[in-house]
Amino acid sequence: MNRIGSVILILVIHLARSLLLVTALVPAMVWATPNLEFSVTGLEGELQRNVLAFLGDPPQTPQERLNFMVSARERVERGLLALGYYRPDIELDVRRDEPLWQMDIHVRPGEPVRIRNISFLVLGSAAGDPEFSDILEQSGLATGQVLHHGRFEEFRNRVLSTGQQRGYFDGEVILSRVEVEADAGQADVTFRYQSGPRYRFGELRHDDTVVDEDLLVALQTYREGDYFKQSLLQSFQNQLQLTRYFSSVTLQPLVKEREAGSVPILVVLSPAPVSY
Repeated sequence: MNRIGSVILILVIHLARSLLLVTALVPAMVWATPNLEFSVTGLEGELQRNVLAFLGDPPQTPQERLNFMVSARERVERGLLALGYYRPDIELDVRRDEPLWQMDIHVRPGEPVRIRNISFLVLGSAAGDPEFSDILEQSGLATGQVLHHGRFEEFRNRVLSTGQQRGYFDGEVILSRVEVEADAGQADVTFRYQSGPRYRFGELRHDDTVVDEDLLVALQTYREGDYFKQSLLQSFQNQLQLTRYFSSVTLQPLVKEREAGSVPILVVLSPAPVSY
């Protein structure tokens, strides 16, 4: 076979392989549409939305459909449990009509678990900080309220973030517990936060070649020795940006270098381009 004939043969072989590859992909493309639809009845509002979120998207392959059918009841239970409904009655009705199966999920959520006792305690320097009392009042967690695990998690995260924003850099949750008596429909919530000391603003660290010390002092929204507040640091950053002297402004508390009750602040500035 001459050279041209060999090249043509190679091209034909490559083309055949490409066609085989496309053919092999066709069955996968066929399964790109759902092979089971489901509906949920008996719920409304947040309960309905949460259960649908736990159920997820309809399955698209035989294996996904099998997994969905096996796990559907548990997913519904977890979606309800997160909102305090521990004793639901769930019925699954499946019609296996090819190619699209149908699952009807009928739910009676039952009575929710309510908070019987709630114990929230702040230890350390933050014990007298009214910000933490406000967090509890706004949390939706109170005796007699439906146990909402999402709100409890939001409450926990807000305590931690507030601690960081107000200078309690050693703060940690030392106890976070929810004890549920499902049959009695009651729960006890216990939370302990150890704040440690509240740190103060320390020295200002910056590059003298980029900004004059007098300008920084004039624009500062706090003084060294004041209690740390993230909002004051943000205001200081805004003041620096408003000068238009800098193309970027970054202020960062150097938490890992905190000592003797204070935390140094790093100022990173990039000069704005000079226009002529």
